[in-house]
Amino acid sequence: MGEGLTREEVERLTKIREMALSRVKELRGELERWETIVKLAEGALTRFRRAVEIPVPAARVPGAPPKPIKYKAVEPIKTQLGEKLADMSVAEDFVRIVPVEGFSFKVDDPAFRAFFLRRVMSRM
Repeated sequence: MGEGLTREEVERLTKIREMALSRVKELRGELERWETIVKLAEGALTRFRRAVEIPVPAARVPGAPPKPIKYKAVEPIKTQLGEKLADMSVAEDFVRIVPVEGFSFKVDDPAFRAFFLRRVMSRM
């Protein structure tokens, strides 16, 4: 069969080639989907104003007392029904949120992130 390949080897190589082409087509489709996701995420991010940069803590001298924080305002964060969830303390270069005792939430939770960006950061 030319170049010393048997018929079975040619058939096997043909199947391997078809599998490789199929996988390339599949990966191209996946790449297109990921590129679409990236574009959607970038579009969503551009709709939000850059709120407050999270400051990098300055190196402290061991044993030195921490610098006192001067808050501009302390506002309660409440549900639509008026139930208090947390206190938000606003300083010059950061925001501190302290949940009410007995209440906890995860900052990774999509619902919290949406709430935080929409209800808290939009006021800034």
